[in-house]
Amino acid sequence: MIFENRTDAAELLSSKLNNFKKIKNLLIIAIPRGGVVLGKIISNRLKAPLDIIVVKKISAPSNPELAIGAVGPENVTYWDKNLLKEIGASKNKSFDRLRTKIKYQKEKERSSLENTLRGERPSYDIKEKTVILVDDGVATGATVRVALNYLKKKNAKKIILAVPVISEATFNEIKSYFDKIVVLDVEKKFYAVGQFYKEFYQVENEEVINILKSAL
Repeated sequence: MIFENRTDAAELLSSKLNNFKKIKNLLIIAIPRGGVVLGKIISNRLKAPLDIIVVKKISAPSNPELAIGAVGPENVTYWDKNLLKEIGASKNKSFDRLRTKIKYQKEKERSSLENTLRGERPSYDIKEKTVILVDDGVATGATVRVALNYLKKKNAKKIILAVPVISEATFNEIKSYFDKIVVLDVEKKFYAVGQFYKEFYQVENEEVINILKSAL
């Protein structure tokens, strides 16, 4: 399935989320940057508040495209144990030291980006909320897994993942961790999220900031 752009994907995804209009204490939480474009449209359609969760992917030292983990707010971290084994890192003491250094650096980057995007805007209270977690696509799942860990830590009542497209392998791996996954397309041959969009421009910080300023 190929989407025209993020707006097209968000409109289609919103239609599959219509039943959630009835839910009390509903909160849309989007993963910047691309996810916020979709999150705004879904927020408007469901008449639910929009917030963000800023996470940072942790790449393998030898392969920047391979996400072996991710960091989220309040030092919440997710490591992909299977990938760590595959790259021989799980029993490598020198990698443990490197992993700590990489995590610290990524947390600094994550915190700086959140300050830039959020500004003075406070985060919503997540406790006992039904949260719809939105992104523009999921490849390895590291970023949505760390977001999930954070939302659980903050005692969300239910956590629904809503994405236009997801890797089949990742879908099968993570579907049991969420209360529900709402998706338009589960793809077996998945190389990058952008391959499923005709237009997939780089969303800049300024666009995210403007969306948040106009959000519910």
